[in-house]
Amino acid sequence: MSSPPPHLRCHRLLFPVALLALFARQSDAASGPCIDQRTREIPSPPFASRSLAASTPRRQQRPVLLAALSRKQSEARAEDLAAAAWVGGLALASEVMQFVNTAAVVFAFQRLTGATSALHMVDALTDVFSRLGYGAYPTYALLLICISVLPLMSALLFIFVAGMLFGPVKGTLLVSLSLSTSAIIAYSIAKFLAAKKSFSLETLSPRAARIDAAIATRPIQTKLLLMTLLRLSPVMPFTFSNYLSGLSSISPVVIFLGTLMGTLPTQLVYVTAGKLVLQCSLGRQALAGGLSMPPVIYIAGGLATVGAIVMVSQIASSVSQKAIGDLESEKSAAGLFDA
Repeated sequence: MSSPPPHLRCHRLLFPVALLALFARQSDAASGPCIDQRTREIPSPPFASRSLAASTPRRQQRPVLLAALSRKQSEARAEDLAAAAWVGGLALASEVMQFVNTAAVVFAFQRLTGATSALHMVDALTDVFSRLGYGAYPTYALLLICISVLPLMSALLFIFVAGMLFGPVKGTLLVSLSLSTSAIIAYSIAKFLAAKKSFSLETLSPRAARIDAAIATRPIQTKLLLMTLLRLSPVMPFTFSNYLSGLSSISPVVIFLGTLMGTLPTQLVYVTAGKLVLQCSLGRQALAGGLSMPPVIYIAGGLATVGAIVMVSQIASSVSQKAIGDLESEKSAAGLFDA
């Protein structure tokens, strides 16, 4: 039998070499050190992937980056939903506990004093504080701080009493300062417990931790505005949000000032209603539940909620853009664009 032409012999030699090289590459990935060293010495077919990746325009690489980031965000979204459900459940449980405990305290106080309505209860509390003279200021502040730090009952009756005892101006300032102080105390307690138990916002939600880190880089006036809007929002439970803020990087000064400015408008309405109890039937109607909050307060609270959401969304968007840049740098450094 005659031998094949030289070009066919060359192709027959290259075919097993190519198969052996391919087998060596696959075995390397599967078994690592178990590959025969002679196999490792066979050079793999030259690929121009690095040069192609280097010449690929950034506009062609960016969709890949966005797809990778989208996968990461979809994975993080499930964690965020679970964290949000957990936080929302705790907030709801806190509000329910305050409602139940307030009803129990009101019932016990009515049995002790013989009061038959909320108006009679406020009158009884006013008599108690009136006997203290100037000591009513620190006593009232201490009681309101304790009620706000320990989410055991609602402080609404105490806020009405502030208007009856101290007037609209002094009463509003006293209430807002007491609430701001209670916010700092709850914030400090949360900080201490989180450090002791090695618990952080990163544990709760990595995305929330990244947003918090981005907020920390903002100017103090931006952080102060955000805290004020959150305090004006009617959907944020006050005591629960105080403890939750202890997991953030916001400073105590911002917490105190934001709480002070955010609580002044709403507390002014309640304290003024308490003052009106002594002056006209309108205040008694408000205390009895026959007069609702002025619509402007609800509108302001709704706008504050929207404003806070917009600010957080903008910060979250900047975090996402930064994540795209970080992912691009990581992939470029690791050579993940190689074919």
